[in-house]
Amino acid sequence: MIKNLLLALPITVALACGGTLPPEENDAALPTDGVRVDGTTPTSDTGTTPTSDTGTTPTSDAGTTPTPDQGSTTHYDGEPGEYVLTHNGRQYRLYVPSGYRQGTPIPLLLGFHGSGDTGGNFYLIAKSLGWTTAAEPARYALLVPDTKSPYSDFGTWSGDVMNDAGAMKDEMTEILAIVDETARHYNLDTKHLHAFGFSNGGLFVALAGMANSQTFASLTVMAFGWGAQYPLVTPTRKIATQLACGTSDSFYPQAQQSASYLSSQGHPSRLETAAGVSHRFSGICQAVGIDNLVSWMEQHTL
Repeated sequence: MIKNLLLALPITVALACGGTLPPEENDAALPTDGVRVDGTTPTSDTGTTPTSDTGTTPTSDAGTTPTPDQGSTTHYDGEPGEYVLTHNGRQYRLYVPSGYRQGTPIPLLLGFHGSGDTGGNFYLIAKSLGWTTAAEPARYALLVPDTKSPYSDFGTWSGDVMNDAGAMKDEMTEILAIVDETARHYNLDTKHLHAFGFSNGGLFVALAGMANSQTFASLTVMAFGWGAQYPLVTPTRKIATQLACGTSDSFYPQAQQSASYLSSQGHPSRLETAAGVSHRFSGICQAVGIDNLVSWMEQHTL
């Protein structure tokens, strides 16, 4: 059972592009208590209505240990299902679609939340938007980790992301160790490891993903842009990178510049525009389409 999934909360942080991050607007909070990950019926949140996250204060769920769900009929050893797991003190969510079979390698998508959010909440939002439905029957597996950052932010460790490139790279190294652990239980397609991230999660995907261009087949940066240059890291190979941003997001001009710059440097890249959408993960997914984003990933292999 997922314990104490937290609300996504607005936080303002400094950015590599020199501006400030608008409120994350990670959508209204989803039901947080008693949510089971094995598909059985929750006991305490049935019929609850998502509520606004405005003005609430975040707390950390880092270091909590998931307890076995006694109602579960699936096991984390090659079986389809939803799992809450820990690795080296980091909690993460894993979704393996119902049609998965050991005989066929499956792509893996890594999803990274914005500042002030948690992996648990971001996973529930992604699920409510259709990321798990799109994975069926065996299109891809989905892995959503928490960050270890003291700011609950994949992009911020010291309070200034300009100083935190090394910390981001180190965290990605730890997360790739989770991928290795997952590969001991599931037949992953190592040529189809893809990363997507929202807001400062997008910054993390861009910087730490490009630092591991030999590992990722593609990167998807949502609601973020860093202008006409590399995001502090020059990748060792031309890596497919798509940006998706709302036209009402303050990052839209930087996203346009980033996509154009990457194309000029020979990287397969594109910008998917969400007309009228502000700084919202849900708005981008609904306007651009999850299938559209994933189909682009599928076209690119390591």
